[in-house]
Amino acid sequence: MAGYLGARTIARRLDSVTVTQARTLGQTLESIERQLFSWSWPFAPEQARAVGGEIRQWASRENVPLDAEHHVQSEIWWWAFDVR
Repeated sequence: MAGYLGARTIARRLDSVTVTQARTLGQTLESIERQLFSWSWPFAPEQARAVGGEIRQWASRENVPLDAEHHVQSEIWWWAFDVR
């Protein structure tokens, strides 16, 4: 956005927010396969499903449960754009 507006805007980083979620590996894999994360959008849907399948196979071989909850902590960064 700031690049599009060029010199007509000033970007300010705001305070971050820390979020903790209880997730399972299965939920995370489903999110990857459905391409819910923006970092996965450049990849073809077939690639996302293939990655999910490979991780599921690894989990099965290593006896890693797909339904065990674990806590994931993320930091969300916010930006404000002041248009001149």
